[in-house]
Amino acid sequence: MGISKIKQNDWVPYTMSLPDGCTLFVRIPGHYVEYDRGGEMMFTPQGARFLDNIRAMAIHTPDTPSPAYIKQVREAMKLTQADLAKKLDYSLISVKKWEAGDARPGKKAVDRLRKLVDTVTKRGLVLAS
Repeated sequence: MGISKIKQNDWVPYTMSLPDGCTLFVRIPGHYVEYDRGGEMMFTPQGARFLDNIRAMAIHTPDTPSPAYIKQVREAMKLTQADLAKKLDYSLISVKKWEAGDARPGKKAVDRLRKLVDTVTKRGLVLAS
């Protein structure tokens, strides 16, 4: 029988747990999901990135965000490093160093990042393509 795919226009309901203990219900585009021979749901690589973007945008920005968190949030907002630097009023070099782990953003930068994430999530962000 093999792996089956969902029709591209279909949506699959999914619940995910967040680090703060909350449970989030999302509808995942069908082309991000496959089922194995046993009927277990699996995510395509694009589906896993989709869920990672949701998690990054749904959690509170940490006081000391990791390089991976900064990159994930930036990608979830569909921003380039230059775009994020401009929105935070920092240099492109700073953003590159934060994402590479060569430098940590200071309190002012973290506050600006937190405000940006809060603004975007309150306004709404479409993550599905």
